[in-house]
Amino acid sequence: MFDLKQVRCFVAVAGEMNFARAAKEMNMTQSPLRRQIRLLEEDLGVHLLDRGAGHVRLTRPGRTFLSDARQILQATTAGTAITRQVASGERGTITLGFTTTAGYVLMPQMVASCRAHLPDVTLLLREMSSAQQIEEVIAGRMDFGLVWTGSAPVLSGMPMASEPLVAALPANDPRLRKASLSPSDFDGRAFIMYDSDDAAHLNRMVSEVLEGFSPHMVHHAANAHAILSMVGSGLGAAMVPLSAAGLHLSGVSFRPLNCDRCTDVATSGIWRDDNSNPALARFVDIIAKLEPSAAPSVKQRQVDPAIAIARRKMDVVGLVE
Repeated sequence: MFDLKQVRCFVAVAGEMNFARAAKEMNMTQSPLRRQIRLLEEDLGVHLLDRGAGHVRLTRPGRTFLSDARQILQATTAGTAITRQVASGERGTITLGFTTTAGYVLMPQMVASCRAHLPDVTLLLREMSSAQQIEEVIAGRMDFGLVWTGSAPVLSGMPMASEPLVAALPANDPRLRKASLSPSDFDGRAFIMYDSDDAAHLNRMVSEVLEGFSPHMVHHAANAHAILSMVGSGLGAAMVPLSAAGLHLSGVSFRPLNCDRCTDVATSGIWRDDNSNPALARFVDIIAKLEPSAAPSVKQRQVDPAIAIARRKMDVVGLVE
């Protein structure tokens, strides 16, 4: 079977139609160049060149093979470049997980930055809960996840954002007359809670805020979208991260929470240190240099001044380099 060196020699001779000039182009003498052409012809079982006194011409098989030979060399050059890009992380695929609320601000920013700096890296986006992302990252089925901080202590992490919990209420709820709500406003009232398995971190945070009070838990759900859909249907109230207001579900209004136990909920990026994907290392380096994110806007027909204040207080921090 012929090799690439033989093909390169043939293409050089076919381009120059002169062994002396082709040998100079290949940085070799004529004798080994002629030998490479003979070996190629022997491997193919055909004559590629007519060699006469003072001239070189392509045979009919030679003209046909020249087209194939050039394609072979082009494919080899392209394949080599792509292989090197994959090895350096400039080309490849990254599987990126994100929670519903992270998908509203953080994930689009990360995607835009990756496209700008790594245009040949493909991002496969998967929306899922923090618990599911952690399982996928640990198992090696996903490269990077956006999860609630504190839910994945065994993985490498990078702080991404911090935001307050807010109250989510049905549009006709009388509690909306208040500028802000306290935990006592939920005591004995219908409440939709985060699931203790699929959204354990948020379940714990909301439970701490409600400690000492007994809302009537009518439903449990794994993500903010499902919770707000139930709130919009009038099934009860809920507490969600402020960024969830960016989902703009109809029939849902928001109020800030006023209590000593209310703490901000933070989002982190997670990945495995031993992940061998070269593109992941470049991706992490790029998002570590992102500018601080802007807080998501809470668009309602009438935005309560208290919501505007809570929005300004939302502290979305830059990434730690």
